Amino acid sequence: MLAQNEKNQKKKSGWFKKILIGYLGLMVVGLVIMRVADKTTPEERQKKEAQRSEEQSKDNKRILYAAAAISGLQSGLREPDSLQVDSIMVDENAMVACIEYRAKNGFGGVNKDSITIKDGKPFKDAGTWNKNCTKSLYDVTDGAKKLIRLAS
Repeated sequence: MLAQNEKNQKKKSGWFKKILIGYLGLMVVGLVIMRVADKTTPEERQKKEAQRSEEQSKDNKRILYAAAAISGLQSGLREPDSLQVDSIMVDENAMVACIEYRAKNGFGGVNKDSITIKDGKPFKDAGTWNKNCTKSLYDVTDGAKKLIRLAS
């Protein structure tokens, strides 16, 4: 009986090894095919890298604008340390920032509010928000929060 169990276990482990080796073989073949199929020239790769670098530069500009907008907002609050940013969206050219936030008011309660920063100037009216913040924007909330944490 013990010998029969050992044979069954060897059979099972043999199948597992075959399946594993087959899977790994397919992965290697797939990687080779992908490498051979990549027909991009060095110039094309360089162009793609330049585009990625330019996009990263634009993202950094948006994050810097957002962090500056948050810093400006924070300095105008009664209790600057109470600021909690829910979201911050920036347009493509980093000229408009739309911030949804919470902060303590003069009575100690927390208010939820929004503000539009356009060309460095704050606007709290709904018309400016609707005109600038209801279109497609870039969400830079996480990046701006990280930058502010690093700066403080």
